[in-house]
Amino acid sequence: QGREYYRSEQFNQSIILWIEAEHQFSSQRDFLNQALVLSNLALAHRQLGQWAEAETTISKSLKILDEQKSLTNQSSRIYGQVLNTQGGLYLTQGNAEKALESWKQATEIYTQADYPEGKAKSLINQTHALRSLGFLRESRDRLLQVEALLEKQTDIHLQIALTRTLGDNQRLMGELKASKASLMKSLQLAEMLPMEEEVAGIQLSLGNTLQVIARQ
Repeated sequence: QGREYYRSEQFNQSIILWIEAEHQFSSQRDFLNQALVLSNLALAHRQLGQWAEAETTISKSLKILDEQKSLTNQSSRIYGQVLNTQGGLYLTQGNAEKALESWKQATEIYTQADYPEGKAKSLINQTHALRSLGFLRESRDRLLQVEALLEKQTDIHLQIALTRTLGDNQRLMGELKASKASLMKSLQLAEMLPMEEEVAGIQLSLGNTLQVIARQ
């Protein structure tokens, strides 16, 4: 229910529920779900501009995960998700270097856990930090790594979402032909399935790319 409030931008309500859930998981010694809830809580604090609370919460989440004796695939995925959240907090506050560190660590963890979806998302996140730091060649390298991961992806829903994200980022990098190709591919895949909302979103992304091309 906390996620439903978050999606509807009722962030104070989501915070109340996630604080309750965090206390419950703590008392049950369910540390993985406690860490995950704390990560969600940090996102809600960020949306309200409560930076101190967001940083304290994400630090507590990472401390819990660091104290685990060994990481399973499940805990590795949660660890990567928390690091992605931390990176987002850093970048929003203008600290691209720390954001990049968090996202590199997330990529390493996802690689060890053999979780290509998480790896692709963390690589895409890295492109934002690298672009902010002026490292355009390195940013393009990360996008190429994402393309390589997508070629091996068999989950069509995931392929649609990640290919759209790739296309949006290629547009931001000025790689307009590649952006158009990625978004066209994402659209073709989405039209094969009953995914009206996704199709509309991809069409919007494609339209944005075509507008930039037309202005050149």
